[in-house]
Amino acid sequence: MRAPSVAYACAVGIASGVALASPAYAETLTLVDALNRAAAGNPLQAAAAARIEAARGGLDQAARRPNPFLSLNGENLAATQSSWSQLQTTVAYNQLWERGGKRDARMSVAGAEVDAARLRERITVLDFYHAVETVWIEAVAAEAEVGIASERVAVAERLRQETNRRVSAARDPAFAGARVGAFATQAQIARDQAVANAHIARATLASYWRGAADFELDPRALEIESDMTVRPDRPLNLALLDAQRQLADARARLETSRAVQDPTVQVGLRHFANNGELAVVAGVSVPLGFHDKNQGNIARARAESRAAEQDQAAAQMAWEREFLQLRARLDAYATESRRLSAETIPAADKALRLARDTFDRGALSYLDVTETERALTDAQARRIEVQKLYHLDMARLHRLLGSHLSDNPTKEVR
Repeated sequence: MRAPSVAYACAVGIASGVALASPAYAETLTLVDALNRAAAGNPLQAAAAARIEAARGGLDQAARRPNPFLSLNGENLAATQSSWSQLQTTVAYNQLWERGGKRDARMSVAGAEVDAARLRERITVLDFYHAVETVWIEAVAAEAEVGIASERVAVAERLRQETNRRVSAARDPAFAGARVGAFATQAQIARDQAVANAHIARATLASYWRGAADFELDPRALEIESDMTVRPDRPLNLALLDAQRQLADARARLETSRAVQDPTVQVGLRHFANNGELAVVAGVSVPLGFHDKNQGNIARARAESRAAEQDQAAAQMAWEREFLQLRARLDAYATESRRLSAETIPAADKALRLARDTFDRGALSYLDVTETERALTDAQARRIEVQKLYHLDMARLHRLLGSHLSDNPTKEVR
């Protein structure tokens, strides 16, 4: 069985010592709890959902065909006979006939916009989860740093008591007691600052759901359990770029279809006032594409499609580089954390115990004990720093892989 971290043990001891001075927290807040609380009141997700609804409205509109229209024409309104008997009126039904696949092209563009909006919504959620996870890691690390600062205070207090006893017995000079007292005061100031930083970190985390920081954080959450990850088949950022490329292609097809001229078909009735007869009339009008064949918009849309394709290729390369860098850093942090826990910290702890025993027998100065204690706490602080960096990179990897969008947000991609 792996022993709990020294920082956590210190934090537990200090928490029990100040239980009467501060209220007990209601619960231990895990990462899943923090994500769920923050997601419940996240306005960004509602905004992204509204944008999806807007894109669906665009898809519905793109499927609509052009409206027909009625026309009323009158002839011979001012005839030379000055008689209304020559009046001819025509009522016609007119319908624009779309050619070149314009309707299908519009629907393709609108459908691609819906797909892109959905992916942006998921990416918005991922970015929000990444922000919450980062703050949660910072808060947990701040709690662990409180434990180390408290251990330094405990060591300084024991050293001050023993030094004062030796000064009273004239075994050490008076300035030794004053120097150890300053060391103990400095340790207390550092602990107070660490407690304040932890409180600020908890309050910052609670601000994501506009709640109170009435929770506890377990420093053991920083422990590194596994550093094995796998890459997914289709990261969301690359999927969004693919959707944007498809959208650019669809727009290029739409602009190409607009180069085809659309005729207007007309069918109507003509009334002759002189004899009351009716006649059926029909006609068609076709625009002549002499000057405007939409070539400029076609060229622009095709260039944007090529640019989107190159952006996708560049993003794929950047994603692979970032993934490999994260994997390498995670492996390095995990290795350093294991070695600190298995080699450096036990050796420094043993050295501190030996120094204390030797100091109690009067064969060692308080400066040697102080340096030995500093070596231990520095190793503990470095382990917390390494674990914090590991989890921050793991949070970035969660963002990169979209891990928190699974049914279980805490299940990492292993």
